[in-house]
Amino acid sequence: MRAFQTEEGRREIAGRERQVYHWLRDRSEDVECNLLTPRIDDPELGVYYWEIYDRRRRLKRLSDFASTETNQRAYRTRTATHIGSALAELHRHSASHLDLGAHSIWLEAPTTVRFSHLFAGRFPDVKSLGPSRYHFLASVQVPEDVLGNDAGSERRDVYLAGVAVHQLLFGKIPAAVPPEWNPAVDAEARFRTLHDWFGEALDIDPVKRFPDACVALEAYNKATAEHPTPEEVITGLDRFRGANPLAADADVRVSHGESAHQAKRQRRGLAQRSGWGSGRRQDVEAGRVGRSA
Repeated sequence: MRAFQTEEGRREIAGRERQVYHWLRDRSEDVECNLLTPRIDDPELGVYYWEIYDRRRRLKRLSDFASTETNQRAYRTRTATHIGSALAELHRHSASHLDLGAHSIWLEAPTTVRFSHLFAGRFPDVKSLGPSRYHFLASVQVPEDVLGNDAGSERRDVYLAGVAVHQLLFGKIPAAVPPEWNPAVDAEARFRTLHDWFGEALDIDPVKRFPDACVALEAYNKATAEHPTPEEVITGLDRFRGANPLAADADVRVSHGESAHQAKRQRRGLAQRSGWGSGRRQDVEAGRVGRSA
């Protein structure tokens, strides 16, 4: 239950979540899949305004999920990807959440993400709340609230998403108020490849952050990608063909009626014949291939 400070504030906010939800639902089915459906409004519209959400039993708030689910690195990083993807879908429709956090992000393994608490959301066809209302509703203070250097709602969302991912991966939000990235939290370097990502997502200067969740998601995926990627393997094999006489004599051209799957099988067979995958690690990304002994 959330108490809104005054009758005037309550009138401005009460019922707004349902309005925002329906606006988003009309934009895209993908967006609708990422939202927790408001089910019942407070019929009295009292000062203590509340809403009930229609949710599956297995859905957990981020705060509960982070403390109860497995701490396996790959599991947590994949879950964070789905949070970023859901937020990116909002930003693609010029919409911002503005109150992302442990209370408003709901998760169900392995891929389900839902957002609730759309009170403060900013959307083109819905009247925006005043700055004081944003500050009142937000559960996490962002640096621009203190420094007065606001750079737009999408960069604010990126910061809040960074705090949420930090809680998911490390079990707690960043220390300090406002929260600030400190690599010391990752003493065992389990998420070393994400340190730069956190540094940019949680930058105190909003201009230096990722401009929106789409860009932040792309950077996150690059930072967490396993190497070599399938694309890097194919590229390496193509380079290998050009440098190896045996490969050059093999017919690995793809005809118009041949599927990409068949082409990959041909390349794998060629690689095995020529010593690729013989147990020695190859630096595919740099294009260097060791010769068979």
